[in-house]
Amino acid sequence: MFLVSDLEVTLSGRRVLQIPFLQFPDCGLVSVIGPNGAGKSTLVRVLARLHPGFRGHITVGGESIRSLVPRHYGRMVSYVSQELDRSCGYTSREVLLMGRYPHQGRYFDGEKSINELWQHTVNSYNLSELLDRRVSGLSAGERQKIFIASSVIQETGCILLDEPTSALDVREGENLFQLLRFEVEHKRKLVICVTHDLNGALVHSDRILALKNGNVEFWGSPEECSRAKIIRRTFGISPLEVSHPHKPVSMVIPGFASTGETLLK
Repeated sequence: MFLVSDLEVTLSGRRVLQIPFLQFPDCGLVSVIGPNGAGKSTLVRVLARLHPGFRGHITVGGESIRSLVPRHYGRMVSYVSQELDRSCGYTSREVLLMGRYPHQGRYFDGEKSINELWQHTVNSYNLSELLDRRVSGLSAGERQKIFIASSVIQETGCILLDEPTSALDVREGENLFQLLRFEVEHKRKLVICVTHDLNGALVHSDRILALKNGNVEFWGSPEECSRAKIIRRTFGISPLEVSHPHKPVSMVIPGFASTGETLLK
């Protein structure tokens, strides 16, 4: 869906992202991993058109993202930041309805398919009791679920998520990955998800993109990414590998630096 070529992003005189070529699939769950400062959030913000000063070329569906009008782009790509507005005075119901804005007023007004989408999303994300509460009064995890659900209701072919599990507990984080798998498998969407949940990414993703120092360190399958040498190159640690009982990947247990010394001093 996205085709990236000769991408460079410079912030405050420092080059933070450089990707010569990268082609995302039309459908699938792509997890973007890497250490802090690797360029993960910058990449999804570029794809969301929030870094208009980038150099290079990015197309979506064969069209340059620079040339698409905002409403059209909003029907193709939705984005949820990791920095959610804590002072938002709208109710959860209103935030969910805002997801329909790119569709030119097609709110939940009796059209069967749209009303089914609303009901499915509210039920799947367990939002019924939050609908009439103001977003500013929600917990971080509840607020995160509302904005992610709004991106689903936006009904785009691609969802960009920046650390969607950061405020979720273990159960909610696992549930979110399952919901994202539903979007991929039943609605044929592309989901690009920046995450620090390495094992969640390895288990649930179709592809892994590992960034380091603004460059692509790895692009491939979770099975290959779970090998210790990839994790060592990306994060600078020598993890313990434990085979997953139901998936052809290894779970990663960090704890040692690449020198063999413990990380705690």
